[in-house]
Amino acid sequence: MKRLLEAIGFQSSKNDRLVLKWFLIVCCLIASAIGVVILLVLLPIVWNPQAKRDSAKLDSLLSSQKIDSVDFISLYMTNTITGIEGQKIVASLDRTNRMNATDLSKAQGQQVILRNGTNAVCRLDQFDSGTWSFGEYDFRLRQ
Repeated sequence: MKRLLEAIGFQSSKNDRLVLKWFLIVCCLIASAIGVVILLVLLPIVWNPQAKRDSAKLDSLLSSQKIDSVDFISLYMTNTITGIEGQKIVASLDRTNRMNATDLSKAQGQQVILRNGTNAVCRLDQFDSGTWSFGEYDFRLRQ
């Protein structure tokens, strides 16, 4: 590097060192600001106590309630699934088949209502990206 600077005729001076010192200080401040912004954006996504409570509530509802039918409600149609197929859908929502997911786009596809007779036991949102949501808890199903 020194040879390159000598080849182009660069001569070091106190002013160059002062400029370089301020340049490094400004770069450090910019990097710190970017780090703080990233931290403020990612912290609520990673650490969300309400999502943990909603996950436990969903587990409780799925294990303690008998679910007879599953309604898929979208803007254009409603499908009700009962019997064995409905039980398969409920079984796919089991805790061991879910993994945490974060989807910032959340383009909603449909609302899913789990019913016991005519009573709504649980309401979930299913997004076009494959992410499901129950309250603050966002998750994906394992394939």
